[in-house]
Amino acid sequence: MKKVDEEVVRSRVIEWLNRNRYSRELRIRAGHERGPDIRVLHDTSATYFIVEAKGDPSKRVKYPAQARYLNFSHCLGQILQRMKYKNARYGVAFPESYLSLVRGLPWQVCKNIGLEIFIVRDKSVQLLRWRDLRHH
Repeated sequence: MKKVDEEVVRSRVIEWLNRNRYSRELRIRAGHERGPDIRVLHDTSATYFIVEAKGDPSKRVKYPAQARYLNFSHCLGQILQRMKYKNARYGVAFPESYLSLVRGLPWQVCKNIGLEIFIVRDKSVQLLRWRDLRHH
């Protein structure tokens, strides 16, 4: 499995969002700026999609599984803190290497808070919702 850094995760998710009519008022967090990694408004409705993204740990990381777990937990905490608006969808985005962590999320939690999960593969992006997690 090829390592996918955070920039690639973000750009693939933005492509997916554009294909799904989320392209207005696109804001991508730069560097150490505050705010979500991605915030974009739907083309025809007043619904925002707010996304936090993480990539694979660098090759220099001694314990990549632990780094992935910490990144995963941090990303969930970030999106939870941003869940303030009723007219928004909320998501987290990870490379495919995080799939086992994603499958460990209780589907009931994702349903109750409306969390959606983007899985970025080499050539595709898959959006998982609570129903998808319930069947794993």
